[in-house]
Amino acid sequence: MLRILGGILVLLGCSGLGFWYRWELNEGLKHMRQICKMLEMMMSEVNYHRSTLPECCRQVGKNMEEPYKSSLMKIYELMEGSKEQDFRAGWHQIMGECLKSLPISQKEKEMVLGFASEEGISDYHMQLRTIEQHRDMINSSVKKRECELQKQGRMAAGLGIMCGLLIVVILL
Repeated sequence: MLRILGGILVLLGCSGLGFWYRWELNEGLKHMRQICKMLEMMMSEVNYHRSTLPECCRQVGKNMEEPYKSSLMKIYELMEGSKEQDFRAGWHQIMGECLKSLPISQKEKEMVLGFASEEGISDYHMQLRTIEQHRDMINSSVKKRECELQKQGRMAAGLGIMCGLLIVVILL
């Protein structure tokens, strides 16, 4: 009786691990879509309202979900609080903290942080081009994730179940 109960628990644990990995892949895709939306909104603010980047952070932050909302508002407050503060440094510091715990790859995090690193970002046209370029890179990453999610998600769930069954067979 205890062996059967133990086997069921092992199977559930391994299956749960596979489904957790699948959930992590879905969460990463959701966050990448949110980041793309954030950059599109920033492009709109720069293009139509001629807003500065800190002002874009404030306007876009009002419409975003957490953790982006509070991070964008912190960037705006930091830039308004000290006039000599560099936007690049503030963006890297605060967005770096925001992205640290998200289930996205290091390369994707660097894409998000990278747009503020471009030279000549103080020019309106350059800001727009830079944000658009990074948005396009993130869009391609989202498309790549969508394609891989089908395969990897199914494989992760299947491997979790199969590993659980293998361990149960070995133990029984």
